Amino acid sequence: MKSKDLQLAVNNKYENGDGPTKIYHDLAGVVSLRTIKLWVKMLNQTDSIDLSHSPGRPRTVRTKANISKVKYRLAQKKQISSRRLAAEINISRTSARRILHGVYNVQNDRVWAISRAEADRQGAIHQKAKFPTKAMVWLGVCTQGLTELVIIDHGTMNAEKYINEVLHIALMSGNRMLGDD
Repeated sequence: MKSKDLQLAVNNKYENGDGPTKIYHDLAGVVSLRTIKLWVKMLNQTDSIDLSHSPGRPRTVRTKANISKVKYRLAQKKQISSRRLAAEINISRTSARRILHGVYNVQNDRVWAISRAEADRQGAIHQKAKFPTKAMVWLGVCTQGLTELVIIDHGTMNAEKYINEVLHIALMSGNRMLGDD
């Protein structure tokens, strides 16, 4: 729930005659009891729960204007580093990264995009085979040389495959290298 929704719920419950502790238990601790008491005090004094100003330090760099500058700049040039983007907009690299992390998917390495579909439209289609084909390879090595390479395309090696597909090639190559003794 957003803060405004919670304030509205507290306001409705207070107007129905519920006290701060009852409201706290009804909201299952989503808002602290102290905050509910503060809101009830505001309701008694001003009949509304309005903060005169939002708490905290005002934003100076990560403003809507700078966020829109970043979006516009990325719409112009898709492949740009966060360092170069920060230099062009005249903000710090950290602020540029915060804007990018807040707005865009950071896993897209070179193309900053809001969604995967937009990244695909911008030319960042990278397809990767999930289960690439496998090949089993057998090769014999000794001081006299190498045997012929045996490639087994399907399945894994077991005794039956070794006897049927590898052993006769290994014997022929071994006899050729070492002699028939």
